[in-house]
Amino acid sequence: MNVKTIECPSCGANLEIDENRKELYCAYCGNKIIVQNENEHIIHEVNEADVKKAEYDYQVKLKQLEMDKQNQKRYNSILKLKIVISMILGIIGFISFLFGEHGMMIGMMAFIVIMYIWLFHDSDKKPEPSYGIRIPSEAYNYEKKNYITVELLLRNKGFSNITCIPLHDLSYGLIIKPGMIESITIDGESLSSSKKYDSEAKIVITYHSLK
Repeated sequence: MNVKTIECPSCGANLEIDENRKELYCAYCGNKIIVQNENEHIIHEVNEADVKKAEYDYQVKLKQLEMDKQNQKRYNSILKLKIVISMILGIIGFISFLFGEHGMMIGMMAFIVIMYIWLFHDSDKKPEPSYGIRIPSEAYNYEKKNYITVELLLRNKGFSNITCIPLHDLSYGLIIKPGMIESITIDGESLSSSKKYDSEAKIVITYHSLK
């Protein structure tokens, strides 16, 4: 490995770097240095405000994940409780039907309570993640839309990891126009309106194009 010494354009410190590397961080001032050629080095200053914002966003996301975990745990506990209560009431209701008219009334009440628990009581509603981005409704029914339009729509919504792949499958493009979308996947799955996604979720758009 051949090592050379360069001077930091920001603080003047002498830094050692492998001659095959094109960038490094100064150990003294923390700035990023991009090596253009033997005699030219460009400094990319680290914005302290951006660093603090990134750290803050990371801590917020950790708290949100912890909150989501607690909400999911609560949801699972309530769901198990509802199942147990429903089973007990179901057994009571079934047995009550065997004891004449009064038993039937008790049994009916037991089944009404079960129905209420599952149909009208929403305390066990599955928690939705407190962070993430929803796919905009305009991105659905995308088959006849141009991939550029949908890509811009997704980027404006906050998604950043988007790849557009041409299929090179058209000879003339009379009915199916070049640029029309064939499919969209996010993290390898179809789009879902009920989920929230990370801004860096991998989105792949395949579109028709001329051979």
